[in-house]
Amino acid sequence: CLVAAYRLMGTPLQTVATAVAVASTACGLVASLAPRESSARIVTGFQHVCAALGGFFLFVSIAMR
Repeated sequence: CLVAAYRLMGTPLQTVATAVAVASTACGLVASLAPRESSARIVTGFQHVCAALGGFFLFVSIAMR
């Protein structure tokens, strides 16, 4: 996610990719700091959504260059 946000610098998608990177980092922190909470379905689902969006933005950043 961070790589995609960096590659999209100067485009309107940079803010969205940065927000997804921050959300992904927050999910990682929740998973490491509160392992009991990280097994919840909502946290797992949110991690999967963040990973998919990160992959999408990375693909878009490659396609734009």
